[in-house]
Amino acid sequence: DDDDDDDAADATDAAEEPRRTPIAPGTQVVPVDADGDLAPPRPPPKKTRRLLRAPHARTTRLLEIRVEHALATSVARVGAQVWRGGLVLCDHVAAHPELVRGRRVVELGAGVGVTAIVAARLGAARVVVTDALEEALELARRNARQHFAGSAVSGLETQCRPVVDVRPVDWTRPETWSALEGADTVLAADVVYDDDATAALFDVVRWLCRDSSASSSVKKRRRRGAPTTGPSSRCGLVIVVSLELRFNFEADSLSVRAHGYRRFRAELARGVEEGCFRVERRPLSVQRLRGYDRGGPETERCFEIWELRPPLVYTAEDAS
Repeated sequence: DDDDDDDAADATDAAEEPRRTPIAPGTQVVPVDADGDLAPPRPPPKKTRRLLRAPHARTTRLLEIRVEHALATSVARVGAQVWRGGLVLCDHVAAHPELVRGRRVVELGAGVGVTAIVAARLGAARVVVTDALEEALELARRNARQHFAGSAVSGLETQCRPVVDVRPVDWTRPETWSALEGADTVLAADVVYDDDATAALFDVVRWLCRDSSASSSVKKRRRRGAPTTGPSSRCGLVIVVSLELRFNFEADSLSVRAHGYRRFRAELARGVEEGCFRVERRPLSVQRLRGYDRGGPETERCFEIWELRPPLVYTAEDAS
């Protein structure tokens, strides 16, 4: 009887002990976190070089763009990476070089400066690369020096062209916005990802449009049948915003939404209603850059390009 009891106890212990599946030799074990969720290993942050090629407008010549950037970062350091929204903006600028040729170009939230470099290669007279992340600014300086050896980079003035300047600009600190003064074209890519950041971006946009309207000594005259929007329209300042909608599940509303996008559209509508700027959504240009994947037609719907311009100013002669 005692032996039977011992056997029953052993069987009970065996049943309570979790089963262990034998692991075959060579099998990779994926670790889990404290909650039991899979925690696959991620590549360590490191720098690499990305080669982009784009056909120069109206020629068969290729522009080679090599940039140094981070492959993976924390959320606070995402500006050190290259994002597809920036490459889509490069395609737009390559398709419409008149947006930058001979003009003073500023890039907001430029990160490592790939779009600014494309603008400079397409004939911009001066390019100012701005960001609030010092790591991104240092990468942008190195990338600019690599492409424009001997040019003015970060205030080292020379007589060479194009002049490329790298400046820290924080959208929440107006005292840093002086670096944006005098811009003819402002580029911003993948800067809509958070409500607070989007609101700060539009504070800068309103300041730029107000400054452009106030400092312009030439009144814009309306001509019957003449276009007032589009890349071919020469009406002073133009702000080009490229964005990629990234949809995530939101626990608060139990819905899937693109963070920052709803605020972006609300700020657009508010700015138009208040007469701060004019807005036009532009179609995506044909992909010209090699080295990145836009995905299929369904994925391309997640990319948008918007152009903002200051309100037109009419003279008394125009009203008559």
